[in-house]
Amino acid sequence: MSGNDFEGTWLYDPDAPNAAERLELLEWLLEQGFTTEEILQAGSEHALYRMAGDRALRPGVQHTLHDLMELTGVDVETMEEMRRAIGYTEVDLDVPIFTDQDVEGFRNFAMAEQIFPKGAVVAFTRTLGSSLARIADAANSMFIAEVEGSLIDRNASELDRAKANLDAVVLLDMLPTTMEAVFRVHMQLALERSRRARPVEATTGTDLARIAIGFVDLSGFTSLARALDARSLSQLVERFEGIANDAALAHDARIVKLVGDAVMYAAVEPSEGVGVATDLLQAFVDDEEVRPHGGLAFGDVLARGGDYYGPVVNLAARLAEIAVPGEVLVTREIAQQIEGLEPAGRRMLKGFDEPVELSSLSL
Repeated sequence: MSGNDFEGTWLYDPDAPNAAERLELLEWLLEQGFTTEEILQAGSEHALYRMAGDRALRPGVQHTLHDLMELTGVDVETMEEMRRAIGYTEVDLDVPIFTDQDVEGFRNFAMAEQIFPKGAVVAFTRTLGSSLARIADAANSMFIAEVEGSLIDRNASELDRAKANLDAVVLLDMLPTTMEAVFRVHMQLALERSRRARPVEATTGTDLARIAIGFVDLSGFTSLARALDARSLSQLVERFEGIANDAALAHDARIVKLVGDAVMYAAVEPSEGVGVATDLLQAFVDDEEVRPHGGLAFGDVLARGGDYYGPVVNLAARLAEIAVPGEVLVTREIAQQIEGLEPAGRRMLKGFDEPVELSSLSL
């Protein structure tokens, strides 16, 4: 079988301007072991250049959901819970879509239930799945913007695009080792923060933490976003995220979540929380188009799934809403420990019955 055998199909016209380029791609796909039917199907979906990469992404698909249950000893109900928590789409019991890696992964989840309650394992798996989904989206976006976009700009051939796609997927083989190393570092930091943040009167095993929660976002971002092209907007978001991450790292804090022009972070000590806020204000002090504003509160919060909940979190978010550009409002508990803050009076806040005494951090 050769690429010329596609002549006469809609996929390859030897008289077309791109005939040589298309033939080159078809020959390469045949060398990769794809059948004529597979190539024709991918062509109908405009996915020829993605074929090799897609196959390399999850090699060895051979197990059905029914097989998975037999191989792992997990019952139907638990398997469904874990499938949804991970983020796998709903599948037919007898359609092979799972690999040996999937089998090992589900076995590990089953083993975790020997230590943790089933509900806790499912909740953790949900956090893991959503976090990895974001990482996958980020990896895909990076490839599209930095690799595929460049190939298109320089009119690269279909074969070049196909090989680049495959090379990017092959790089994923490095991730398990890299991710484990990074995870162990962050696990160590998480344990240290947790031990420092546990309330003095708390017993071990509590999911309460006494920490500072901060929210900071950029005033002027919405109107600026309407005026910027996609690339410039992306650069602004990346700049803000980079500054926020650097500020958190410099003050032993942690970024809880980043959403466009807003960041939520957590710090064990009020001084660390103020340090992050100060760095964010300083980074944009000369910016004429966007200025940070935010809120910072300190107290007991509920720590669940890598996030934090409770009145302290709600208070910090409310303060961020009413702070003016270039200002971070902080609560009395923080102001009592930090010098140089300006009194900002007592404010009535939505969701709170009594006025809240505040101070202002500004540059």
